Amino acid sequence: MNCPICSNSNHKKAYQLYDDRFGYPGYYDLYICNDCRHGRINSNMSDAEIGRLYTDFYPRSKFNVELHGSRTVNSNRRTSWLKGEDANAYAWVPKNVTVLDIGCGFGEAVGYHRERGCDAYGVEMDRNTINAIDHYNYNIQIGLFDKNNYTLKSFDYVTLDQVIEHLKDPVKQLNDIHEVLKPEGKLIISTPNYYAFMRRILGKKWLH
Repeated sequence: MNCPICSNSNHKKAYQLYDDRFGYPGYYDLYICNDCRHGRINSNMSDAEIGRLYTDFYPRSKFNVELHGSRTVNSNRRTSWLKGEDANAYAWVPKNVTVLDIGCGFGEAVGYHRERGCDAYGVEMDRNTINAIDHYNYNIQIGLFDKNNYTLKSFDYVTLDQVIEHLKDPVKQLNDIHEVLKPEGKLIISTPNYYAFMRRILGKKWLH
């Protein structure tokens, strides 16, 4: 098992984890690469299994579609920072651009971009998102991101909002994203910091 980032096999098992958030069954080993410090779970789930995980165990099946409309961002950057909005990738996308949100959840960021004049698209594995697509007429594809579903070099921005840590092959996905971005396009990523100060203090339970 080689590291998907640096391809080296110099790793150690850090923890054995289970899903104490949504209740997906099983125990999973978390490995840390000793060379690049990338952390990963040794899982060989199929695409269909991943789709069922999000659809059956994430809470969106219980969402009231009326209450899950567009995101908001405070126009005052200091207030936005204090509220934690600046930690979200969507908050850094300007108005009137073409944007693709990969792993868009219930489409709240897609709605936020559309209200600001953007040509906004999304991709999501969770089939419960169909409820939001039908209600708000979002342009969201259900399934995995596939560059072949889009015109190459067509997006000004692509966002991964706490998604990259979910990908089986992040390097391939990043290369594919590069293919759909315009030459001067930008990829914006937010992700939990495994080496954050609070996680180091509180230990493995501070992984969310």
